[in-house]
Amino acid sequence: LEAPKSSPVLGLGDIQNFLRLQRATLDRRVAAIASAFPPPSSASLISAAEASLVVLATHLQEILQQLHDSVDCIEQMLRKQLVTAVGRELSPRDFSKYMEYHNQKLFRPAYKPQPFCFAVRRPDHYPEGTVSIEAEPAQAAEASVPIHTLVSSAATPSPPMSFRLSAATRVLFSGERHLHAHLAHAFEGETGDALALTARARQFSCFMLLLGAIGPNATFEPKHAIILQNKDELRIPLSLEQLPSAKAFRDAIESLSPEQQRFAKAYRSMQLEGSLFAVLIVQIKPQLETLLRLPGDALTKEIKLTQQLLTLFMEHQIPPDLLSFGGDASADVATKLAQVRSHVAAIMSMIDEAKKAEVEDAKQKFKYQHPQSHAFDLSEAGFGDSFACCGAPQAPTGFGDSFAGFDDSFAPPKAMARTRPKKAMSRSAAPPPIPMMQCAEAPTEMQAVAGASFGGSFGASPVGSGIYMGGSPRAPKAALPGSNASRTDKAVRDEAPQKPQAEAQRQLQAEAQRQPERGDESDFDEAEDALAVDYTKLPAALDAELEKHDIKGSLRPTNIIVGEVWTRKAQQALLAPPSSSLLDAAAQRSEKDKAFDLLDALSRSGAEPLSHTALHVVLAATHCFDRSLIDTLVVDGANPIEKLELSNLLVAATIHDDKPSALVRSEHHERLATYSAPSLMPPLQQQQQQQ
Repeated sequence: LEAPKSSPVLGLGDIQNFLRLQRATLDRRVAAIASAFPPPSSASLISAAEASLVVLATHLQEILQQLHDSVDCIEQMLRKQLVTAVGRELSPRDFSKYMEYHNQKLFRPAYKPQPFCFAVRRPDHYPEGTVSIEAEPAQAAEASVPIHTLVSSAATPSPPMSFRLSAATRVLFSGERHLHAHLAHAFEGETGDALALTARARQFSCFMLLLGAIGPNATFEPKHAIILQNKDELRIPLSLEQLPSAKAFRDAIESLSPEQQRFAKAYRSMQLEGSLFAVLIVQIKPQLETLLRLPGDALTKEIKLTQQLLTLFMEHQIPPDLLSFGGDASADVATKLAQVRSHVAAIMSMIDEAKKAEVEDAKQKFKYQHPQSHAFDLSEAGFGDSFACCGAPQAPTGFGDSFAGFDDSFAPPKAMARTRPKKAMSRSAAPPPIPMMQCAEAPTEMQAVAGASFGGSFGASPVGSGIYMGGSPRAPKAALPGSNASRTDKAVRDEAPQKPQAEAQRQLQAEAQRQPERGDESDFDEAEDALAVDYTKLPAALDAELEKHDIKGSLRPTNIIVGEVWTRKAQQALLAPPSSSLLDAAAQRSEKDKAFDLLDALSRSGAEPLSHTALHVVLAATHCFDRSLIDTLVVDGANPIEKLELSNLLVAATIHDDKPSALVRSEHHERLATYSAPSLMPPLQQQQQQQ
């Protein structure tokens, strides 16, 4: 066939002429070599046969180089055409944005991907905060956006699950259940988007965040825990760790012995089950209301009372039975709140008395150890009545208990020595010791002054005062009465009101009669049997589907790894500016201990289930391309959109437990059955005939 004369393409006759010319040229070269080199039958090291082989190999190399240059020229031309058609060169981030847009059109409304951003809230209530998983921006000027995940939510109330606070305490929890599937993609030379889990709490709000994995038998295995409150903002970096694909694993164990294959399969099963990343959100206020036997919304506007309860549970580990309502269940909300508030006030007052006793003990001990240091007039030296044992009282100067921790190296500053009055004794004379018994037997007026200055046991203090005293950044935790056998602590115990303790004892007895023991293992066994979805089986089910339909082994199971250093932005006071801090392993462990102490109180050490929770389970996978985005289109001649459509359908069908054809819109059936997923979706006509 001859091409038209106006066409730049060579005709078939021209191509045949070129091939004949090439063959004639090669024959002449071989004949010239045969005349120049010894014949092949000779004993020479290099004969005409070897020389001809070198010439042919060189000619073949030239032909292949020309072919490579020609193909490269065509690919460059196609790249330019693609850029011209799109308008600019696309980046992987551009492709990610397109896939988010495309998936919204591909899936039905009930199954389309949703942003991983959830409000922490009760129904018909203002949110306590938000929790989201966001993709790190490529540039600093860009804002972080939540990732999109396929979501399958369980019906509420969901079957209970459990987790362990310790070897002896196991807690049941129920509430919302959300199963997410995150499908990432990575082109050649790229690691994919960097992720971060972000949690924000609103002002006068609080909730708890637990991170971990899903374990066997309907269990959650928490590895991290933290309490967020009062405009806290937490950012936890997340990294994606890819596991071998189903095809790569099958090819790797193909030549192993049966024993080795069984071992490899068992270990991979553990890896797949451990790839489920879980986020558990616990709402604190509604759980406090249940714990204290208060009606719903009773603590919604009780901000100060809520803060005091959190302090008692986290810092002092007060048993919740000492604070809960123990009267008639039909009483009104105001009566129940008043009783709980009185219990809290009594415990706070007891703790304040113990703290004041410790301060007085430290002052008295300092006076005994440093009798010489009180010879000069401390009140005139600027200390106020902090160490006054006799004489007229003066107004407090704000030093508080600053001198409670001084050691033997204490000496008055030189500036204070220069401000002594002239009537003080000479420096050469030794000061007389202060009569300590006289100080101990000070008159009543001095006792009142001491109580006003230091908040000692002589004067009553308001509830919540005395938490922070003097120059110490944080007052030591007060020991509960009965934990110290010192004389001062015994006095505090004798002076403490006995009515709250007796009332708390009656509450404990009533609780034992009213509520059966709930800590036995039968409750947890029932929870395991009642679980509707065994999340640990989903990775293995997805792996089996990938082995059948993912021929090239492009989709790989992925672990979500929590970063080692977190960033928290907190506002220390209501009018203070927010400040950022880094949480390393030690700080994270401290936050986890505080959260577990509060969980132990909220659950009564496992006897009370947690009902106001939300569990988010994330199943992650990564579609890996062997080439860059443009090379996948030009060199491989493959459409990455269709490749990701197949992966999306496989993942969506696994978490929704439904046919792929039921998940997508009807207008896409024919295209998917023809190009993207012919093995998953039969043609539309065949589906209609089957129906």
